[in-house]
Amino acid sequence: MRVLAVSDVHYEFKVYRGVDESVAWGWLLRIVDSHKPDLLVSAGDWGEALNPRDLEDLLERTVVLTIYGNHDPLEVLAGARNKLARLPVLLRDGKPLAHQGLWIGGINGITSMSGRPKRGIPRKTPSEFLEAAKVLVMPGRRLDVLLMHEVPALKFLYPRLRVGKGQVAALEALRAIKPRVVVNGHLDWSCYTLHTLEWGDGLETLYLRVDSSQIHKCYAIMDFEKGVVTVYRDMEVLEEASIP
Repeated sequence: MRVLAVSDVHYEFKVYRGVDESVAWGWLLRIVDSHKPDLLVSAGDWGEALNPRDLEDLLERTVVLTIYGNHDPLEVLAGARNKLARLPVLLRDGKPLAHQGLWIGGINGITSMSGRPKRGIPRKTPSEFLEAAKVLVMPGRRLDVLLMHEVPALKFLYPRLRVGKGQVAALEALRAIKPRVVVNGHLDWSCYTLHTLEWGDGLETLYLRVDSSQIHKCYAIMDFEKGVVTVYRDMEVLEEASIP
C-alpha cells in the first residue's frame, strides 16, 4: 500500500512570511492526483480555512486518517467520514485503526503543563500524553504508523529545540510504542527530517517529519510493499529510506 504523509499544510486565507497560504489546498489536491495514494495520513495543522466542502473533495480521491495539532478546525475533522472506507477521518487517542493490513494510531495535539485548551484546541499535560501512548502499545504486534504532532526531545536532530517535560514525554511515548514509522510535524524550521531511531533491543523506528506548508511543500510517499519511504519537495525527490 502507498501512503501519502503530510503535516502542517496550514491552509489559511492569508499571507505568512511572504507566502500565500490560500493556495495550499489546490496544491495538496494536485499532489494527491499525481501520486494517487491508497491512503493519506496527516500529523495535523491542516489550517483554519479547511471547510467541509474542501475536505469532501479530498475524500473523493483517497482515504484520510489524521490527528489534530494546534491549528485545526476540529468541528470539520470530527464530523467527517471517509467515503472510500468505513473509517472516521479523525483518529481518537489510543484507538488504532486497521486499513488494508496496516495498523495506524495517533496522539492528538501538543502538550502544555496546564493542559488547558488554547484557541479552542485541546492540549495534554505530559502525563496525559504518556497515558495516551500506553494504550497504543499493541501486544503481539507493532503499530505500523504513529501520527504525532508534538516534537519529541531529539536534541541531536534539533539543537535549537527547547526541551521541556512535554517533549520528553513525546520521546518516552515513542520509546514505549516503537512504531515502524512515526510521522511528526509542528516544526517549520526546514522541509523535512528523516532518521532511523534505534531502541537498543533490535527494534528500529523510522522518524519522519515533514512540513507541507507552502513555505516548504514537503511530503513523503511510504510504500509498504517495497518497504521504502520517499521524501519529496513539490514533486522533486529529495531522499529515500527503508521502512524497518
